[in-house]
Amino acid sequence: EGGGAVSVKQKQPLQPTAAMPSPISSPATSRIANPLPIALAFSEQVNAMFKEPNPRNCLIKVAGDVTVSFPSAVVQQILNQSSSFTPPLALQISDASKLDQILPNKHVLDMTSNDGTTIQLKFLMPALGAYLKKLADQSPSSTYHNVDILKYQVKILDGSSLPLTLFGKWLCESTQSTLTVEYACNAGAIPGAKSLANVQIIAPVSGDVKKMESEPKAAWMADRQRVVWIRRVKRFRVSSRKV
Repeated sequence: EGGGAVSVKQKQPLQPTAAMPSPISSPATSRIANPLPIALAFSEQVNAMFKEPNPRNCLIKVAGDVTVSFPSAVVQQILNQSSSFTPPLALQISDASKLDQILPNKHVLDMTSNDGTTIQLKFLMPALGAYLKKLADQSPSSTYHNVDILKYQVKILDGSSLPLTLFGKWLCESTQSTLTVEYACNAGAIPGAKSLANVQIIAPVSGDVKKMESEPKAAWMADRQRVVWIRRVKRFRVSSRKV
């Protein structure tokens, strides 16, 4: 029986900036003496199920989260001016037609317009200030406080966006079972990337396993009945493993 499933998560780390960057800009920055030094992070997870090696014939789901990081030093500033931000901090999403779903955090964010191509959102400043104060009270020593503001799902037409393609095939005999895994790095999905680091390939194995041989080496987790490989995947690398 052949097939395979893969889940890849990619995260852009939070990098604070001295002022509001263009992805999340607002005229409010010009109305206050000290622009808010915030950071924006995107975290995307790709889930795919393969029935054959061709990545165009697979089931794919790409979902993402957007997080904003506020320095603890600006929490009081937001609280003091939460009712006088005119206009409030705003977020604009372009090329929204490429997204299937957009779910803003309604506790701190309000969608003001959506024409199918561009989506405008604004922060609910009193609610944002109250939430940041709650985070600050819970973690008074934290330098930054992160707020999850948005979830989205990407519209996928084919497998060209997959960073990794995977196909597994079992051959079960009376004395042994052989698992062959073919995988490749899709360089077109991540421009400039030559390999994928820390890729885990996990194969559940039921039954009474007496011995395992694998090339390359793998870890056998007897308590969980699974084999785990951790690899750096280069472009078009194909590998075979025996269990």
